[in-house]
Order: sequence, then C-alpha cells, then structure tokens
Amino acid sequence: AVWRTAQKMTAKPVKFGSISATCLPIMLWNEHYKNDQDLTMDLAAALNEELRELANAGCPLIQVEEPPHHFACCATPPATDKDLEFYTKAFNREVEGVKTEIWAHTCWGNPNQQSFYWERPSYERSLPYLFALNADVLTLECSSNQGRDLPLLKHHKTNKKIAVGVINHTMTTVEPPQMIADLIRKALEFRRKRRQPWSIFY
Repeated sequence: AVWRTAQKMTAKPVKFGSISATCLPIMLWNEHYKNDQDLTMDLAAALNEELRELANAGCPLIQVEEPPHHFACCATPPATDKDLEFYTKAFNREVEGVKTEIWAHTCWGNPNQQSFYWERPSYERSLPYLFALNADVLTLECSSNQGRDLPLLKHHKTNKKIAVGVINHTMTTVEPPQMIADLIRKALEFRRKRRQPWSIFY
C-alpha cells in the first residue's frame, strides 16, 4: 500500500527499500528462538512474503539495505567463513522468488552524519560473499575512501551491476562537482582497463 501510494504521485519508477533480515536480530529481544540464526531465517521468510507481494504489485526495484557481511568482517571478533556463508544464505532466502530488480545496498554507516570508523575498513574479505547474493546490483560506498576498493573488483568476474557511491553521507559539507566527477572517471577507467563485464551506477 505504501509503494502504490508513492507511485501514484509520479510517472517515474519508485524504488522501495527494505531492511535486510540479517540486521533485525540486533534490534529485537529474543525469548523464543534458540539462536539468532533460527530467528533470522524466519524473519527472512516473513520478509520474503512481503517482498513477493510488493513485486507482484508492480514495484520495479527493491533495495535490500545492509546485508552485514562487510561490517561483520571488521567486528570483534571478526565473522567466520561460516557466518558469512549464513548471511548470504539468509539474504537469498529473503529475495527468493521475488520477480523484480533487486539491489543489495552496503555502506559503512550513517548515524546522523557520524562515521562508525575513523578510517573506513575494506570490503576485501566480504566481496566473494557479497557477489554470491542473489541481487542484480551491488552497491559499494566509495566516496569516503576515494574509491580505494575499486581495484579489488578485478578479482571478481560477475554480470552484476555495480553501484558506486560517490557522495560521502557521513559529512555535512557538499562535495565539489569536480571531486564527484573524478571518482566517476576513476571507476569508469578501472572498468575499461580491466575489461570488466559489469555496469556502473552512481
């Protein structure tokens, strides 16, 4: 109903955002499930029903926010490979059978324009698991580290589209246009040199 109401107000396609089921357990008080994994999978199943209904209503694009792979890799202690495999499994359960374009959005946090990290961590360890997500588009935060992780993509052949974040959402100052243009050119040049099959969005 929310999406239909928004779509009636514009001729342009309206994207719908939804939190990832893998993020929800840290916000909930669990008095039923034996562990967070069981809780997560049931949440993924419940969200899947909602997202299927949304897609069937005609929503052209659903963005699932923050599958936690990249955060978990720099946690204390860091996630194990089994943890990362589970996050991928849960995400894929959440979008199973959802017949519309799916975006998996990742960034390094935005608590009222304050960063979680003095220096941004790297996506390096999480990338193989993020590329295993059943998503059409993978978004990566690149502005806050000047595109430092772009060269990592050469190790991953994929037909996914890559959305490169070129606005630093943990600052209140506005980037000069030239700074944004330079980062876009960097992404395009890397794609050209490496002959990557992926498309780039901004």
